[in-house]
Amino acid sequence: MRGAERHLTGLSSAAPRVRFRESKYRSELGGCQTAMKRRARTQRTGARAGGSWTLLSIALAAGLAATSANAQNGDNGPKLVRATKWIDAGGRIAWSAQGDRVAYDRADDRGLFQLYILDVATKSERCLTCGVPEFKGDHSLNPAWHPSGDYLAFQVQRNGRKLKTDGPALLTPDRAPFADLWLIRADKKDFWQLTRNAEIGSAVLDAHFSFEGDRLVWSERVASRKGRWGTWRLRTGQLEFKRGVPHLDKLRTPGGKPTGLLLAHGFAPDDRTLLFSAHLEEGQAEIGLDLYTLEQGGKGKTGDKGSVRLTHSRAGPEEYARYAPRGDLLAFTSNAEVRGRPVANRILPNELWLMKGDGTEKRRLTRFNDPLADEYLGDTYVGDFAWNPRGREIAVQLQYGTDGAKSAIFLLELDDGASP
Repeated sequence: MRGAERHLTGLSSAAPRVRFRESKYRSELGGCQTAMKRRARTQRTGARAGGSWTLLSIALAAGLAATSANAQNGDNGPKLVRATKWIDAGGRIAWSAQGDRVAYDRADDRGLFQLYILDVATKSERCLTCGVPEFKGDHSLNPAWHPSGDYLAFQVQRNGRKLKTDGPALLTPDRAPFADLWLIRADKKDFWQLTRNAEIGSAVLDAHFSFEGDRLVWSERVASRKGRWGTWRLRTGQLEFKRGVPHLDKLRTPGGKPTGLLLAHGFAPDDRTLLFSAHLEEGQAEIGLDLYTLEQGGKGKTGDKGSVRLTHSRAGPEEYARYAPRGDLLAFTSNAEVRGRPVANRILPNELWLMKGDGTEKRRLTRFNDPLADEYLGDTYVGDFAWNPRGREIAVQLQYGTDGAKSAIFLLELDDGASP
């Protein structure tokens, strides 16, 4: 059943002091693994990684911003020119490597999240999961484009309404229980289940494709009794097609022993290094997540090299990290330098930051929580985001408003400083 076509309405001007403007914008492997790799190799310019979380109590909100890491600011790199409200109520987002489409999740009138694709030139939108019996009553979340543009990996959380995972809760690992990874064609003709973790009481979070398109990385819960969100590990798998049906093969656990909360953010452009957030340091708060890279052993090697710590947080989280298209910059979210009330009374406000790939020259990119800034929105949480493959724009999910948080995808336009 084809998703209903519709066009987005004009941009809202309700948010205070944001410079709004109309956006200037006006894709079967047939089971052949060789063809998939060849095509993906020619379309490696996009960078996408899927979503993550931060849930903090109101009592902690006042103290964490000052203790979050990374005040080694750099002045180089692109700067924000304007922020434009783009997609009302949009959630976790992915930009296709071709640059012509974005995929995102959004709640329907029953409170269940569905997957949508937007053509950025025509602004026509269609739903991929609406009306599909296999997903009835479930949340469909966290889309990730295959580099070919033909497929999306996504997360299905069973019985979404019974779990009472609303919009703010889905910004946390609470979107992981009873969830599995699926693959769907962008034309909605076929879809397949890739994991069966929900059947054994496990949980999965946020799959991301390698730049080559032949592997996936995600987070997987292995125990639920440690802390608020349990014990997690990284998992990778080879995406193989046999007689036109995809499945995951050669499953690995990079980094070895499981830890507390751990969130996968994807592959580095070399397709060997993984990017993730974790709480690994002694004395660190459970939600004091730092960003790390982990180089996997290549052919002829065994094991993985040690992880490299990119940020140094004691209490607040650094997460949602994404490489810029050229691979020399990383964007990530942090609550450093931010003071404010929890968004929707649950989520600590934060901002989008930039740094070099080695963790140096960290610099705050947005000031949604700053009353003196042009892009000020009040208490704001920056969630999932995706780079435009052209490198000058970032589509970002925002939750803003202390009571009954609003959700929307904003388009951030950057100048051509040190080009990403």
